[in-house]
Amino acid sequence: MSGSTRTAGTAGTAGPTRIAVRGQRHDHAGATAYVLDRRLTGYDSYRPAVLLLTESRPAEPPAGSTRVTCRAVRVRVLTLDDVTLVSPLGASGAAAGPGTHPRPDPDSLPESWEGTLVLPEGRRQVNVPADLAAALAGAGIDADEVGEAHLRHLVGYVNEAGPGRTRAARVSAAVTAVRREVGG
Repeated sequence: MSGSTRTAGTAGTAGPTRIAVRGQRHDHAGATAYVLDRRLTGYDSYRPAVLLLTESRPAEPPAGSTRVTCRAVRVRVLTLDDVTLVSPLGASGAAAGPGTHPRPDPDSLPESWEGTLVLPEGRRQVNVPADLAAALAGAGIDADEVGEAHLRHLVGYVNEAGPGRTRAARVSAAVTAVRREVGG
């Protein structure tokens, strides 16, 4: 019996994903962090991406009108427990080397910004292993009823164990935990 695959959230996409974002620059103790206003979930972290900054500047004629321009900045996306950061990348695509913490170019990103984050791929997929899928089905539980974060955690917990008694015990514990969550 094969496992099942579920894309976190909506259906996955084969190409780039565009996400409207806002963020602010935070300077603390000589270090600069570029923090998104909301945490991104369901996307791979530590991946290079492109941040298309929307910049409004007063236009020449007609007076009082604005024109919207866009500037692309290559960034690395890092999602932590409760925050998502973007780090501007150099021309080579590399961030600072090991043990170095140079201040980014102050013009990399403004104090606050908004734009579109272009990720190279869609949302992550949760690949439920066959033994866990079979145990859930045997308990009358549909894996789609399980919350995305909880399912991802349980799959990781089961996959850390090799074949044998430890894995079987983890599959059983996962089914018990899901029963509590969905009331199955």
